[in-house]
Amino acid sequence: MTCVNLIPAGRRDAKARRIRLGYWTAGGILYALALLAGCMACHKVLGKTGADLTRDIDVARGRIRGTNQLILALCRQVSDLEWQLASARIVAHNPDWSVLLGVLASHLGDQVVLERCFLEPVKPAGAKPAAARPEEQFLLELSGLAQSQSAVSQFVLRLEKTRLFDEVKLIKTTRRPFVSGDVVSFRLQGSFDTRVGGVR
Repeated sequence: MTCVNLIPAGRRDAKARRIRLGYWTAGGILYALALLAGCMACHKVLGKTGADLTRDIDVARGRIRGTNQLILALCRQVSDLEWQLASARIVAHNPDWSVLLGVLASHLGDQVVLERCFLEPVKPAGAKPAAARPEEQFLLELSGLAQSQSAVSQFVLRLEKTRLFDEVKLIKTTRRPFVSGDVVSFRLQGSFDTRVGGVR
C-alpha cells in the first residue's frame, strides 16, 4: 500500500523543528536552575569555605550565562520558524500537487505516455456557497498513448493499487496510427479526496 501525503514538505519540516526547539528551550532553563540549586546544596552539605563557594558560584554563573545565550539563540530561531509556519498556514489549504504528478510519473511504465492531465474540484451536492472552505474532492482526467490495450489496463491497475484514488475508470480507448505502426489512445478518470493520508 502506498501512502501519499499531499501536505507541503515545508509545512511538515517547520512544525517538526518548532517542536524540537521547544524541547531544547525548556531543557536549557531546567539545566540552568539545576546548576544553581546544586551549588547551594553543596555549600550547605559540605560546608565549603567562602573562597571555594565563591569560585563555585562564579563557575555556575558562567554556565548560566552560556545557557541563557543558547536560550536566546533558540528563541530567535523559534521566532523565525513561527513566521515560516504562519506563511505555510496561508497556503496549507493548497495541496502539493507535485507529489501527485510524481505518483503518476512513477507508475507510467515504459509503454505509456501522457498527453494531457486535467484536475478539477468536485463540489458536493447541496453544498452552500457561504461555507467557503477548500475543496476536498477532486476529479483527475488523464489522456495519453500506449503501445497496446494491455498496457492501458496495466496502467489503470497500477493507479488503483496506489490507494490514492477512490475509483479509476477507463473512459475511452481507440486505435491510432503513429509513426510506423498503431498505438492505443486512451482517456481515463480518477476521483480522490485530499484528506487521504491525513491531508486536510
